[in-house]
Amino acid sequence: TGGHYISTVYVCDGTEDCQDGSDEQDCVYSNCNNNTWRCHSGQCISIDRRCDLIPDCLDQSDEQGCGKKPSRDPRCPDSMFTCNNKQCINMLFYCDFTPHCSDSSDEISCVYSNCNNNTWRCHSGQCISIDRRCDLIPDCLDQSDEQGCGKKPSRGCESGYYIKCRGSYCIPVNQVCDGRPDCPEQDDE
Repeated sequence: TGGHYISTVYVCDGTEDCQDGSDEQDCVYSNCNNNTWRCHSGQCISIDRRCDLIPDCLDQSDEQGCGKKPSRDPRCPDSMFTCNNKQCINMLFYCDFTPHCSDSSDEISCVYSNCNNNTWRCHSGQCISIDRRCDLIPDCLDQSDEQGCGKKPSRGCESGYYIKCRGSYCIPVNQVCDGRPDCPEQDDE
């Protein structure tokens, strides 16, 4: 209520995103045991059904941000990815296009979804409508659609450091023609 919108992935996710908490009202939450995975909706599914290319969660969150199914190591907690060298890193860094393991194994054999021309691929692999990129409302599960957006200047961009996108955003010069659209209208590529 109140006229503000949030992405549906933030409804019933256990965190109040709306000021009045309306996104968490009338939700049914469940505690999942060790052999299950909790969907964003609160539903529990068997852990072996996560990232099996078959949506089992009603909200299909079990198939989002999967990449290659990471292996588990008892030395790393469930929220961590086990690198080939046994280093533990946050699962959010797995297949996010940036190596975080010292052996770069978190970026090896990743399977990224192909997004069409009218969409933008989140770091997690999720595709969102391109007009939702840099709109100040996180739509990606990992919120990467609001990262690296540059700044909206009151006047031109800082000379030599930023390039102006259509729509008045400024992005760093090193993000132009880097193979990844950073401007809302993709005019940097």
